[in-house]
Amino acid sequence: MQSHQMRAVGYLILTVMFPGSAFAQGFSAHTAVFGLGLMVVGALAVYVVIQIRNSLRSDLDKR
Repeated sequence: MQSHQMRAVGYLILTVMFPGSAFAQGFSAHTAVFGLGLMVVGALAVYVVIQIRNSLRSDLDKR
């Protein structure tokens, strides 16, 4: 993906995760931990996809 598309996807994910935080009086610690956990899982998913892609590409290049 291009960088402006990645930025848009990041903003979309943050907006979906914290829809009412702009109007909230206080920020819940549970919400912050949940959001951080989702970001970590998302980053790990991207890492795994990249590793699988690289592995398949190098395997196909050997043949």
